[in-house]
Amino acid sequence: MAREVLVLTFTMAIIITTVGPMLIVSMDVVSGYQQSDYNFEVRDGEVTVTRYTGSASSVEVPSELGGYPVVGIGFYSFKETKVTSVVIPKGVTWIGDDAFYNCIDLTSVAIPDTVTFVGDYTFFQCSSLQSITIPENVTSIDNGTFRGCSALNSVIIPGNVTYIGNLAFSNCIGLTQMTIPQSVTWIGYMAFDGCRSLTDIDVEVGNPNYTSVEGVVYNKNLSVLSVCPGGKSGSFTVPHGVSTIGYRAFFQCSALTSVNISGSVTGIYNFAFEECSLTSVDIPDSVTSIALGAFKNCRNLTSVNIPDSVTSIADGVFYGCSALTSVNLPVSLNFIEDHAFLGCGSLTSITIPESVTSIGYSAFAMSGLTSITVPDSVVHMGYDAFNECPLTTVSIGQGMEAIPNGTFAKCSSLSTITIPTGVTTIGGWAFSESGLTSISLPEGLTHIGEGAFSYCPLESISIPYAVTYIGEAAFLGCPSLTYLVIPEGVTSIEGYTFWNCSSLSHLFIPENVTTVGYGAFAYCGSLNALNIPDNVTDIGGYALYESGLTSVTLGSGLKSIGDMAFSGCIDLTSISFLGSVAPTQIGQNWINNTSAEIRGHAFAASDFPSPGEVWHGLTMGDNIERLSPPSEPSGLTAVPGDADVTLTWNDTMADGGSPTIGYHIYWSTEIDGDVAVITTNSTNYTHQGLDEGSTYHYQVSAFNSNGESERSSIVNVTLSTTSAPSTPAPFLNTIEGQVALAGLVILSAGVGTLSLWRWRRHGH
Repeated sequence: MAREVLVLTFTMAIIITTVGPMLIVSMDVVSGYQQSDYNFEVRDGEVTVTRYTGSASSVEVPSELGGYPVVGIGFYSFKETKVTSVVIPKGVTWIGDDAFYNCIDLTSVAIPDTVTFVGDYTFFQCSSLQSITIPENVTSIDNGTFRGCSALNSVIIPGNVTYIGNLAFSNCIGLTQMTIPQSVTWIGYMAFDGCRSLTDIDVEVGNPNYTSVEGVVYNKNLSVLSVCPGGKSGSFTVPHGVSTIGYRAFFQCSALTSVNISGSVTGIYNFAFEECSLTSVDIPDSVTSIALGAFKNCRNLTSVNIPDSVTSIADGVFYGCSALTSVNLPVSLNFIEDHAFLGCGSLTSITIPESVTSIGYSAFAMSGLTSITVPDSVVHMGYDAFNECPLTTVSIGQGMEAIPNGTFAKCSSLSTITIPTGVTTIGGWAFSESGLTSISLPEGLTHIGEGAFSYCPLESISIPYAVTYIGEAAFLGCPSLTYLVIPEGVTSIEGYTFWNCSSLSHLFIPENVTTVGYGAFAYCGSLNALNIPDNVTDIGGYALYESGLTSVTLGSGLKSIGDMAFSGCIDLTSISFLGSVAPTQIGQNWINNTSAEIRGHAFAASDFPSPGEVWHGLTMGDNIERLSPPSEPSGLTAVPGDADVTLTWNDTMADGGSPTIGYHIYWSTEIDGDVAVITTNSTNYTHQGLDEGSTYHYQVSAFNSNGESERSSIVNVTLSTTSAPSTPAPFLNTIEGQVALAGLVILSAGVGTLSLWRWRRHGH
């Protein structure tokens, strides 16, 4: 006896309308039931199957359930069941979205002529379904209806169908032929994508919107090539008269080796040749537009010629073309958009024309480029433009004002680079994990982003005086960096800035710094001594964790020291406090696992405990006196060269002064003008890139962990000019066969050569 259970939930659709003075209320009550292997709903006396719950592989859906006729197979009703064959009874008029979704064992479905509607993705991924008959009364094959039916080898589209939806037959790799009836007025995007065995799509004569030639689908007037079936092989010629190669028109034509694009084509649409097997492409001069991803993942493509008519390489046009070795970029080109050549691993060189003004996000990332010249015309570059390239040489034009985030990150072969003079910002992670051992930064640079040089083998770097911000982790993991001067405009040492810079032995922190961030100098094993200036109020947790400190001087403004700040500094023996007031916030284990001999030192007139007493686990030692900065450098000389000046001065230690960490060179072109600063740790420096005939003014100061000396006396130097002398104007006298030059005047000064010529008229 049939079992029927009423589910105690109801769905009520209430419609309230007014007709004259009358109020009409209608209620549509939908009840949930279960009978045998089916859950179902009853609406207006008709049944929709909502779920098949049985375990049988062969299923005949009953024509009645609960005494009501079955008219619908509902959404997801057989989804991911193990059925192999299904017979749908006569009287059913519709099959809902995803009804047989991912029924991978389903081989056959009998659909009665009463069905007029089949929903989206109804048979999605029914990978064992070999054939199906679509009833005559069905008018549309909706989005993804048969997508992924990889065993499907035969489908007849009935003559009443007017609409084929997006992805309708996508990845039906068993299909070899398809006929589009004359009733179809719309073929959706990607309708036949991935049908790699499909060699012919024939459009019936009389179709109002489409036609076919040799199995390729075009619009009615043959101006748009819409679909080339994925099984086409060999070479193909786009007929003359076609102006547009449509969206994904040749998608996954894996057997197609060449395409001859006719001179009538003006536009190549999005993903037109994506994942084709083309080996070369010659794009005619008629083409003005190559759209998004047009040749994406064409992994056999080795060469491309782009005509002068093209002004932009769109987003991802050659993305993933891993065999591409040669690309000719036209002089008309203005824009190289995002991802344009991303993943082109065989592309070792490319010439960017001087017409280009913008290079997009990841435009050449993970390509095979070994060298690149960015012309002066480029004023904008997106993030990661050359990320993870095997670059060894880079030239960046003068148009750039910023090196964006990640531009040269993971360029492990890039050992040196010169940044243009106009650059003021280096973005986050711009050179992270690159091979840089040295870099020349422009004097106008003001901003170094987070992680900018992290994990680089940098041995030395001179940070320009104008820099006011150095981001978190900027030099994290630079194990070869030995020496660094932080400019005076920097006010904070951010977290992790020098984390694990294991060779860093000399560091100058300027007076304007107020905070030292979390882990800023952790694992700096060669950093033996450090002076924290008076304006620093906070030292973050783990700031100098397991560093090589033997001594540290903490400035007078210090208020807090974070957890584990000096923990693990096994060689630390001395901490000197220069403040009269002791810090009020001391973190846990701030000196844990340090030397047993460690002592704290403070001024006698401070509120620190007396020598021998313990303060936050630190035994206080002898009182201290403040040390002085080094003495003023002496003996400054300036020798002019060709567009440069060589400066030398005496080591302050040789003059009997305090030990010196480095030197600041102050220079300007006017005595009272703006001053620029260069920092070095040597007693000589060659200032390059100067203007001939100009006068330059120089001073030098020395600095150490206790501050900066007075500046030296000003030295002035004028560069000579190498302009040619004026033409001599001699007076000539002839005396007995001799010629005398007299009154010779050369108006311009300089050392040169005077050349004399003589000649005679023929016959005399």
